[in-house]
Amino acid sequence: EEKLNGIKTLFECIQNQIAETARMSDLSKMAERVGYVEDRMDELIAPLYNRRRRKRNSFRFSDFFNKYKEQIGSGAESEVSSLKQAFELLGLSGNENMLKVTTAFRSLAKKYHPDVLGGDRSGEIELRRIVGAYQYIKQNHPDK
Repeated sequence: EEKLNGIKTLFECIQNQIAETARMSDLSKMAERVGYVEDRMDELIAPLYNRRRRKRNSFRFSDFFNKYKEQIGSGAESEVSSLKQAFELLGLSGNENMLKVTTAFRSLAKKYHPDVLGGDRSGEIELRRIVGAYQYIKQNHPDK
């Protein structure tokens, strides 16, 4: 039971980390962590079924993350390619200073954040887009 609780804790940590994943390097680390949890699960389950540990499953969650990583390319960071596009994503005209940009970003972040939506993650994609836009503006705004 102690090992099972340990695995449950690992899954919870991974779930939280997935929600915060924004870069390809984060996704690679996540794939390694999921593979580790799978191995711990197999250590726990094998004795229950009187069998030896499996060498490799036909489907591994780490394979899923690696495949996902290949499909998304460089992720949200590549969605914004200009200041004009970033300002549009935040609903701004492009003449605003960083204070107004930050205010607009925070307003949108509150609108789409799962914590504000009672755990509903339906706005997560839009949230990632506006975070990417805000980061792009922070790096490239002439007023920074």
